[in-house]
Amino acid sequence: MIKKEARILGLAAPKGRQKQIPVIGIVYRGNLWLDAIIVCQSIPNGPEHLQDLVKAIVRSKQYPQIHAVILSREDLAPGLQIDISDFSRRINLPVICITERTACRKIASQSTKEVRQVEHLSFKVSGKVANVKIVGLNREEAQEIFQVACANDQRIPEAVRVAEIIANQSRQLSFSTT
Repeated sequence: MIKKEARILGLAAPKGRQKQIPVIGIVYRGNLWLDAIIVCQSIPNGPEHLQDLVKAIVRSKQYPQIHAVILSREDLAPGLQIDISDFSRRINLPVICITERTACRKIASQSTKEVRQVEHLSFKVSGKVANVKIVGLNREEAQEIFQVACANDQRIPEAVRVAEIIANQSRQLSFSTT
């Protein structure tokens, strides 16, 4: 049973092409309150485009208490694809990725160090369908995380919803200064 104040890290990035993409991480205690903000810059399609993000998460004060990481979409931004199996291995936490697809199947990721199972799932949250890919947890745990992390009548966890709002604002700010 997951506590209603379990810390969940939601990740989002602004849509649109940029040389450096700000990745916004929001740590929420369940769906109750914001606990921390993690921000880092990522260079799309770079050889180690996730290295700074992994460092920022692992070095955060909240890292030991984070129960799971939830990505707002499969490609955080154009050119910023995340292999959630590799990402989960690097941060040593379960990862959930919100998707548009409804396929329910298992895929073995081809990580060189360790193979982690990626599973596509659909389940109901507040009466609405949530489509996700998961690594490091099972269907029941993913559903529990969504039940704890989503506010009433929402199918998107609060950590992800707030991260998307901030990410979209950061895009507007970066374009208005150029």
